[in-house]
Amino acid sequence: MAARENQGYLIAVILLVLLSLLLALLFFLNWMRANDLADAKLQAEQKGNSEGALREAYEKKSEILMSLIGGLGKSVAEVETSRQMIDRTIDRLQGSDRDAVVKVKNDIDLIMTEYQKDMNLFLGARDENREDTWRSLNKNFNDALARNYNELETERNTRARVEREAQTEIAAKQKEVEEKTELLMAAQRDLSVKTEEFINYKTEQDNKFEEFQSRYTSLERDSRNKQSDLSNTIRSKAEEIVKIESEKTILKTKVDRYERENFDIADGKVIRVGAKSVFIDVGSKDGLKTTQTFSIFDAKATSFETKAPKASIEVIKVWDHQAEARVTFENPLDPILADDQILNPVWDPGYNVPIALAGVFDLDGDGIDDTHRLLQMIRQNGGNVVAYHDAEGKVNGEIDPATRYLVVGNSPISGKHDNAELVSRGMREILNQGKANQIQEIDVRKLLNWMGRHSLPSVERLDSQIGNQYRSRDSSVR
Repeated sequence: MAARENQGYLIAVILLVLLSLLLALLFFLNWMRANDLADAKLQAEQKGNSEGALREAYEKKSEILMSLIGGLGKSVAEVETSRQMIDRTIDRLQGSDRDAVVKVKNDIDLIMTEYQKDMNLFLGARDENREDTWRSLNKNFNDALARNYNELETERNTRARVEREAQTEIAAKQKEVEEKTELLMAAQRDLSVKTEEFINYKTEQDNKFEEFQSRYTSLERDSRNKQSDLSNTIRSKAEEIVKIESEKTILKTKVDRYERENFDIADGKVIRVGAKSVFIDVGSKDGLKTTQTFSIFDAKATSFETKAPKASIEVIKVWDHQAEARVTFENPLDPILADDQILNPVWDPGYNVPIALAGVFDLDGDGIDDTHRLLQMIRQNGGNVVAYHDAEGKVNGEIDPATRYLVVGNSPISGKHDNAELVSRGMREILNQGKANQIQEIDVRKLLNWMGRHSLPSVERLDSQIGNQYRSRDSSVR
């Protein structure tokens, strides 16, 4: 009995479990179908939205087309609003739906581009009070054709009137021509008579002219011969005058220069001799500067060009009217005395002496051109180098009659000096200028000696301790 009851419970439990499984299966199947229906509904809604958006885009496209055609819908001014609405629609779409609306937007952009091209091409200047559409474009074409037709009709009527007037004028001119023709024929008859008379007169005048031409030819030949002789004489005299004027100019310049300056005139003199320095009677008022050098000649020397200097000095201090100079060279057998004369050929009180250089200048015997050093020495001593050539033979400056000296160096040697051929050419050019202007040529060693820049060794003065009273010709000079 108990076994039967347990068996009944077991069957009931089994049935309950089977029923639960059946209910769970039915619930799952219903849940799956509900999901499928929800997905279908969502897809239907999305498709409805995309089709609605595409339909709306086509509607806006239609509105824009009607606006551009004119008189069928909204005004052209509202087109941009419709385009903005399509842009907002594109922003909220994705995927293929968005691409379809973008294609409609691109079609609208293409239509607007063609619209703008047509308006710019056919309407010209825009009127702010006028709405430009394709319909207004057609109306403008019709108006223009009507105006052209009216203008052509007016022109045709004007032309017909002008032709009638011209025909009348032509008839009058034709009658006038006939009258003029009769007068012309009468004039031609008179002309024939006058022509015969002219031919007879011309023959007579030709005979006279031939006779006159023969006489004129003879006179002209004599005149040309005399004129040629006179031209040759004038040319010869002119050349002589030019040559004389040139020589006169050069000589006048030299006379003026030598009247102003003479090499036999010293630049100053020694006023006092110190232990290792001397005092001279030129200063800053004369244009003197420190580092300038001078040669010292005996007080009785009258020709500095032939007389050798007894000493050399270099200015170390300058006052208004005198200066102190150190002794750079002195002949111990011929000491410096008061009243000895000082000379520098490239310096004159208040004047920069013009000097030209030509050639290669090796001042220290090392085989290297020292032209730049020589330039510095001359300029340092107040000279003005008006012409020289550089290491490549290029001539700088020009010689004129006022140039005082042409300092001549060595000719360049091929293989030893760079650009020897070019330097030789520059040297010849300066030498030719010097000869043309009759400039005195001097050797560089002579120039350096005159400037007190020679290369002799310095000599210790034996009388450096002797008082100035024993070395001065005038003990009163201070």
